[in-house]
Amino acid sequence: MQINSENLTRKQARAVAALLAHRTIEDAARAVGVNPRTIYAWLDLAAFRAALNQAESAVIRDALRAVVGDLQSNFETMRAIRDGDAPETVKLQAAKALDASLLRWRELETLEERITRLEERINSNERK
Repeated sequence: MQINSENLTRKQARAVAALLAHRTIEDAARAVGVNPRTIYAWLDLAAFRAALNQAESAVIRDALRAVVGDLQSNFETMRAIRDGDAPETVKLQAAKALDASLLRWRELETLEERITRLEERINSNERK
């Protein structure tokens, strides 16, 4: 993963990567070879926080792409269970899961569209 490290030291850039790879600050600090207090101090620096946020966002985007790639298969699995020979309670759960999943995705899509339109309006008002 590429970390925007133009405002970071080499160790700070390594710390950003370590924070993504390890469960605790202590483990990340050990991996980088610094005291955990050093990482806590770096977390107070705007440039370090910005680089960490950017790196975390990239990880989340990659994970989201993988989940979206599995959606069709997941829907097909839920449909197969719903329409198959499973007990009625299992079919009902599959139908509910399918409905809930579709509704959540639709809601997220609607919210994204609304936020995009609001951002466009804000940006156009700022240019005036």
